[in-house]
Amino acid sequence: MFPLQLEDAELARNSALKAKQNLEMELSDVQGTLDDVLRTKSEIDDRVIQICREKADLSSQLEDAEEELQVFNKGGLSELV
Repeated sequence: MFPLQLEDAELARNSALKAKQNLEMELSDVQGTLDDVLRTKSEIDDRVIQICREKADLSSQLEDAEEELQVFNKGGLSELV
């Protein structure tokens, strides 16, 4: 009976080691995917900040243009210069 128990224990150990290796490979893949996602998120966050700045600049330009248009509509070109 003892040799069978030893053989069973060795099989269980080998199975556990194989499962551990598989889990370590899966964890490595997940960590790589997480790194990619975080890098992409950072790039997107940077782009959002850039777009918000551009939007603010364009809003300011639009506001200036609207004010100039109102002046033009009220009194003509002489007030713009």
